[in-house]
Amino acid sequence: MLVVKAYSEKRGLVARIRNQLADGKAEFLGVVVNGVKASAGGYLRGNIRASQSYSGDN
Repeated sequence: MLVVKAYSEKRGLVARIRNQLADGKAEFLGVVVNGVKASAGGYLRGNIRASQSYSGDN
């Protein structure tokens, strides 16, 4: 399991770490993102956009 702080890691860093874990035959369970701020529009709407922007999936 990988724990990262929202908005503090550079784009691609989390993916590179995940790939390194996979290359080392580590069992990868998922990512926990700390420090995500809820918005007036609801938790999911704003944070899904932020996640897509961070990962480049927009």
